Amino acid sequence: MKVIHLSHTHDKSGAGIAAKRIHSSIFQNKKLNIKSSMRVNRLFDKNDQSIYGPSYINKIIVLIKMFLERKIINFLAYKDSNFHSLSILPNYLYKEINNYDIDLVHLHWVQHEMLSIESIGKIKKPIIWTFHDSWPYQKTAHYPIFKKKVNQINQKYKLQKLVDNWCLRRKKDSWNNYMAIVCPSTWMANNVKKSELMNKHHIEVIPNPLDTNIFKPFEANQARSILGINKKSKVILFGALDGSKDPRKGFDLFKKIIEKLPQDFNEIEVLIFGSKLAPSQFKNKIPIRNLGIIKDRRHLAKIYSASDLMVIPSRLESFGQTASEAHSCGTPVIAFDTSGLKDIVLNESTGFLIKKYDCEEMSRKIISLIENKKLIKKFSDNARKRALEKWSYEVVSHEYFKLYEKVYNLTIQ
Repeated sequence: MKVIHLSHTHDKSGAGIAAKRIHSSIFQNKKLNIKSSMRVNRLFDKNDQSIYGPSYINKIIVLIKMFLERKIINFLAYKDSNFHSLSILPNYLYKEINNYDIDLVHLHWVQHEMLSIESIGKIKKPIIWTFHDSWPYQKTAHYPIFKKKVNQINQKYKLQKLVDNWCLRRKKDSWNNYMAIVCPSTWMANNVKKSELMNKHHIEVIPNPLDTNIFKPFEANQARSILGINKKSKVILFGALDGSKDPRKGFDLFKKIIEKLPQDFNEIEVLIFGSKLAPSQFKNKIPIRNLGIIKDRRHLAKIYSASDLMVIPSRLESFGQTASEAHSCGTPVIAFDTSGLKDIVLNESTGFLIKKYDCEEMSRKIISLIENKKLIKKFSDNARKRALEKWSYEVVSHEYFKLYEKVYNLTIQ
């Protein structure tokens, strides 16, 4: 069986990284007898021969189309903190795909004008579509939150509503081809099932995979020695791509949580990764060390292993890759009981799930866990076991293989 994955990128975004991991899990599992390749618009790693990008001329076209779409979005001047996509510009990638000698097309995050709404409907091959956010079943927004009240007399607001409804109508009119929808979390699957646009399609929950041979526990003191962290420190970790800027990631809540810790809480150190911008310290003088953007996954695994616990105060996650990575390295996670994180953290088994946005309770749980080495060890062992059982390449690739077979057999009849 031959499968091609389509994704705007394979790196530099949570969706791109997840898409590459799904492809890699299938590509590396030779027992499945699936020939998997990946076509991206933005190629950053030319060493992987199974991933390829557009020609030089098409690269320029890609950048021009991205620029034009952003100009239109900026003109519409949405007053929320959401990311919006129109997928409006003419696109002929679908013709290239239709001419390929492949059995299945696996879509991922195909915005930034990689595929227009209409061109997705013109793909003749059977489609599996992994949703990495909510855009496919919404209008133009990528997430269902952070809407602010605005003056509805405002002409830009009226134009936004017009464009939003037009994009939804285009999706309804164009997407009549067969699709199998994959959601990385139960939360997202439930939302898709409520969606008038997508609820008629086959929907499955398959979590995002990770390489458990890379994201694995390192001896904590050794990891701390490499990172220059005091062995006696109690280390709290926060990490997210652009986490200090993206309101979904809850960095503002993280500040409140840490600042509610007592000032005399000894030997606490906070590590932050994934963001270039972070404060040098909190109001209660607890020191922060900003590690910046980490590209080396093995180094990232050492950061997880060096930490006593990870705090994930996200308001919304379609899955929660940092939580699964932390668990795979044996690091307990304390998160809010929301969205995709509910599928990752087992409350009082691999960490704690806290009532949404209760910063005081999260602070209390940090104190109770970080002072209890036996409980940390118990959660750590459970977390690693859960990662191996749920998110390893072998486990997740088999889940996709079963879905591929189901879709292939249905469409050849």
